[in-house]
Amino acid sequence: MISLLITAFVFGFQDKEVTFVFSRWILNYLKFLILSLIALGTYIGAQTYLSHKYGSKTDYEIWSIWRIGFAKSSHLPMKLFGSLKLNYIYPGIILPLLVSFLSDGKMYFAAVLSSIITINPIYRFGKGEHLTEFEEAKIALSGPLSNILMAFIIKIFEINFLKDLMLVNIFIAISYMLPFPGLDGIKVLFGSRYLYLASILFILISSLLLNFINGTAVLILSLIISLTALIVYFYRKNK
Repeated sequence: MISLLITAFVFGFQDKEVTFVFSRWILNYLKFLILSLIALGTYIGAQTYLSHKYGSKTDYEIWSIWRIGFAKSSHLPMKLFGSLKLNYIYPGIILPLLVSFLSDGKMYFAAVLSSIITINPIYRFGKGEHLTEFEEAKIALSGPLSNILMAFIIKIFEINFLKDLMLVNIFIAISYMLPFPGLDGIKVLFGSRYLYLASILFILISSLLLNFINGTAVLILSLIISLTALIVYFYRKNK
């Protein structure tokens, strides 16, 4: 629930009105609460479906970290004021709110959740005892990719009243694909650098061009550019 509230706040913080009127702001926030519910539902639904296909399950928690550096002393918990201890730091709360406040709502960082993929031995029968890193990468990627595909659908069919939903989906996809510990991006990167390169380029190029040209043309261009970059990278890596 808190992840939904924070995500909605990220997109609804700036209501684009000249003067602040609380009633208008809260209506704008409620609109983005609904849109965030749809986008996050799509994201979680895609990962849950693919996770089940691979004999595993995906749970979610607020994105947190338990160390703040590489030295041994950087491990949490850390004592702050006498007996007060800091067990976790929550970038999934801090970063989205900080970016919203510092940019006055003009920039969006929507990575709030961290996915935890665990195997279900019953459904893994005949597939091995553990998920491979590549399987985990595909599960992680399915969430952001489903969001960018929803943005494509809105653009291709010119559903103009859902433009704000397209915005929410785009920035959720970009945010979760950043290669930070705990986010989907790092899982995809560790699972396959080739998959990460192709997917992040596809998402970034699509996100940029969807604001300017036809959705079908964007899809074709994004696929061509990302696949070309993948081929060039593969060639140079194996030269």
